[in-house]
Amino acid sequence: MKSACLKTVFVLFVVFCAASFVVSGSGIAQDGSIEIVDVLSEGAGDANWKLSHGSNVEASLSLNVDYEGKAALAVKSALKSKTADKRGNRFVLSRNVTPKPSWAEAEGIGMEVAASSPGLWWQELNVISDGKTFKQLYFPYQFTDRDWRKRMFPCGNFKGKGAFKPETMTSLSLSCSAPGRAFYVSKVFLY
Repeated sequence: MKSACLKTVFVLFVVFCAASFVVSGSGIAQDGSIEIVDVLSEGAGDANWKLSHGSNVEASLSLNVDYEGKAALAVKSALKSKTADKRGNRFVLSRNVTPKPSWAEAEGIGMEVAASSPGLWWQELNVISDGKTFKQLYFPYQFTDRDWRKRMFPCGNFKGKGAFKPETMTSLSLSCSAPGRAFYVSKVFLY
């Protein structure tokens, strides 16, 4: 009985978390298309991305990779050994950006991403804005196929001291679990 209750609570938690990331507002047109405020990175040839990783991860970054018909940057990762050290099992893609006043119109940060095979990925987006760090955990995302997905990080969902202001953002970093597959980024944008 206790196990069934825990499973029900977990399922409700995951559904609630997923529902909290449904994108709404003027950044999304009624037909589902996205009104892009600015493109922060065309991932494929953007050599400004830096890769770091935990002590239990082997990872490499490649630019100008063709994946499922799109040019992208690719991170290939693998765990050195099975371990419970979650911090050591992650990689981080980071990049500095030059803020623009026009970014004040943005409702969030979006990424067009894909994975080489189905699997569960934990992701967290961190940004520095006004010298303060803001973060948004994107709960485990199950890639079910090799198709490109748009991941949306609404400005109002970032946690930190004060409010995240995209027009003062100077860097962003995406921290991901390293499940031993390739992760691809074709575009990072403000919407």
